[in-house]
Amino acid sequence: MPQVEKHQSNARYRPFFREDRDEKLGRPRLADSDRATRRFYHGVSTVGSRAPLEREGTLFDLETEEHWYRYLFNKMEARSLDEFRNNKISFITFNYDRSLEHFIFTSLKHSYGGSDAETAKVLQAIPIVHVYGQLGKYPYIDKDGRHYGGQLTPAVIGRCVAEIKIAHESAPTGTFEKAHEVLEQAEKVFFLGFGYYRINLERLQLDRMPKKTSTFAGTAFGLEEAEKAGVVRLINELSNRKIFALWGEKTLLALRKYAILSD
Repeated sequence: MPQVEKHQSNARYRPFFREDRDEKLGRPRLADSDRATRRFYHGVSTVGSRAPLEREGTLFDLETEEHWYRYLFNKMEARSLDEFRNNKISFITFNYDRSLEHFIFTSLKHSYGGSDAETAKVLQAIPIVHVYGQLGKYPYIDKDGRHYGGQLTPAVIGRCVAEIKIAHESAPTGTFEKAHEVLEQAEKVFFLGFGYYRINLERLQLDRMPKKTSTFAGTAFGLEEAEKAGVVRLINELSNRKIFALWGEKTLLALRKYAILSD
C-alpha cells in the first residue's frame, strides 16, 4: 500500500493555468490552490523516493526467500507464449512501482523467446490496474513509457508526476472503474500484503462482487487477533458478505499453504 507523505503548502503561490508550467518538470509556477501545490510536491516526493527502488538486481535476486512473484509466474504455466494469455487472473494494485509487470514481461521473454512486441501483447492480456497511478507507463506497452529502473531526468520526473494520484483526495474515477470491472467478474478474490485502510476498501466497492465469488480471503501477517477481527468485521460490512477469511501467513506461504492459485 503506498504511503502518503505530507507536505506543507506554500502561500506564496498564486492561481495558475494549465499552460503556465515549468518546461521540464511540468511544475506549476502559480498554484490555483494548496491542493495543486500539495499534489505536485507529493508526486515529486513519491517519484524521488520510489523510483530508485525499481532495481532489476533486487527484483530477480534468486536468493530472496519471500519471492512470491516467482512462485506466481511458475503457477501461470503454459505450453506457449500465446497460451499464457489464457491465465484467468487479474491484479489490482495500490502500489506505484511496475515490478509485477516487469517481472512477468522479463520472465515471459526468457521462458518463451518471443519478441518485445509479441510479449507485450500477452502481458496486456493480464489486467494490472494501478488504482493510484504508477511511476510512468510501462515502455513495452506505451511508446512514451519509462524503462524499469531507468534514469530520472527532470522530463521523466514530470511525466511520472502526471501519473501519480493522491490517496486522500477523491478517488481516481478511471482506474477504480477498471478495478470494479475486475471485481465484478471475479470468482476468487485475495488481498496480498494489503493494509486494509477503510478508504481504499470503500473505494473498491466490494459489494459489487458477484454471487459466484466463492473464495474471499487475505493475508494479515503481523496483525494481532483483535486487529484481524476488526478487519474481518469491516470487510464483511462493506462487502455484504460473511465469508471473508484472514490468514496470518506471509504472502508466499499463504499462496502455497492455501493453494490460492489452484483451479
